[in-house]
Amino acid sequence: MPVCLWALVALAALIGQRWRADLGWIGLHAAALGVATNAIVTWSDYFVDALMRGAASSKARQIGVLAGLNVGILALIGGIEAALNPLVTAGAALVVVAIVVHCASLWRRSRGALTHPAR
Repeated sequence: MPVCLWALVALAALIGQRWRADLGWIGLHAAALGVATNAIVTWSDYFVDALMRGAASSKARQIGVLAGLNVGILALIGGIEAALNPLVTAGAALVVVAIVVHCASLWRRSRGALTHPAR
């Protein structure tokens, strides 16, 4: 769901460039941070569950990571638009924390996965 919403934001920014030229960076960041990062976080979690035969991830953790990621992206874009550097910094930090938590979860769940012999 977040991927579709960010794609709509990117499309709206692309269309809005006709009336406001500085919307291009919002479209780029909505596509790169919003669409791509949400898709990577969502699908990498799914594939670790499906292919590694490890313990399934906690849905609460997945929701927390995605919520933190999207709040960080919104803060980052909003901070740049409003010229509020502390908000930009907080948003970027939140995006980094969400990605680090996600990577740590993938690493933890992949340890020992696929080490059991096939039956």
